[in-house]
Amino acid sequence: MEEIFEGTTMFLDVLVLTWMIYWMRYQARLIKSSLERNVQRVLDAGDRRGLATIAFVPFSVRVLRQRSSLQLQRSQSREKRSLLV
Repeated sequence: MEEIFEGTTMFLDVLVLTWMIYWMRYQARLIKSSLERNVQRVLDAGDRRGLATIAFVPFSVRVLRQRSSLQLQRSQSREKRSLLV
């Protein structure tokens, strides 16, 4: 019985990962076309600040999100250590 459960679980894992790969490829195409349209629009308008915004704002958001995640992890580990003491 355990082997059937493990085999079914592995099969479902393969299905989910395969679907995720195709979904990510589709999303990458959408993001790429959207980014290219935005860059072209900014270049046509001759707005250098707009180009800098397109280039750096998403990067900044990712950095801030990563920092907040790290801070949350640190605070959770501190709480766990204080509970153990």
